Amino acid sequence: MKSILILLGVFLFANVSLAQTEKGKKFIGGYISVTGYKNIKDDLYSTSSNKNHSFQLSPRFGAFIKDKLVLGGYVTFISQKEMQSGKNLWSQNGIPNLEYSTTYHTIGYGAGAFIRKYKMLTEKLFFTGTGEIGFMHQDQKKKFETNDPDHLNSINNPDEQLIKFNLVGSSIAPGFTYFVTPKLGVDASFGRLVYSFSTSKNVSLPSEINTKANNFNIDLNINSFSLGLNYYF
Repeated sequence: MKSILILLGVFLFANVSLAQTEKGKKFIGGYISVTGYKNIKDDLYSTSSNKNHSFQLSPRFGAFIKDKLVLGGYVTFISQKEMQSGKNLWSQNGIPNLEYSTTYHTIGYGAGAFIRKYKMLTEKLFFTGTGEIGFMHQDQKKKFETNDPDHLNSINNPDEQLIKFNLVGSSIAPGFTYFVTPKLGVDASFGRLVYSFSTSKNVSLPSEINTKANNFNIDLNINSFSLGLNYYF
C-alpha cells in the first residue's frame, strides 16, 4: 500500500510539474548576485591590493506561449566598486611610504527580452535553453588619490573622471530548472555564447574620448554562473 501511495505521489508531482510548463502558465522571479574578492601582493619594496565588491539584481517575468516555451522580459540593476591601491616601502621623491589608490564605482541599469525552451529530464528536473537580447547603460566614476605633493591633477588626465558605457548584446545559454515544489523552480546556468556591441565615452576630458567595440565569445568564467528562483502560476 505504501509503494502505491509513493508511486501515486510521484505521478501527481510529475503531472503538476508538466502543468506548470503548459501554454498559458506564467512565472515571476529572477536572481540576485553578490560577489567580492581581495588580492594582496607584498614584496621587499612595495605592497599592493585589489578589492572588488559587486551587487546585481535582475527580476524577470515570463509567459508560456506554447507548451514548454516561454517568452518574457527582465530588468537589471548593477552596483560595483573596485579599489586598486599600493604603497612603496622606500623613499620616493623624498617621500617615505608613498601611497596611491584608484577607485572605480559603477552604477548600471538595463532591460531585455528572452525566450526559453524546456525539456523534461525527470519529474522535477528540466533542461533549458535560453536566448536573450538586451541593453545596458553604466556610469563609472574613477578617482585617483595619492600623498605625493608633486602629483599634478592635469586637465588632460584629471584625478576624478566619469565614463559612460552603453552595450547592446545577445546570448544563448544552457541551464536547468529544478522544481522544489510544484510552484517553485530553481534555475541554474553556467556558460554562454555572447555577442555584444559597446560604446564608451569619457566626458571628463577636454575632448571626449569615444570608443566602440564588437565582441563575440564563449563565456565560461565564474561570472557566467547564475542561480535564480521562479514562482509559477
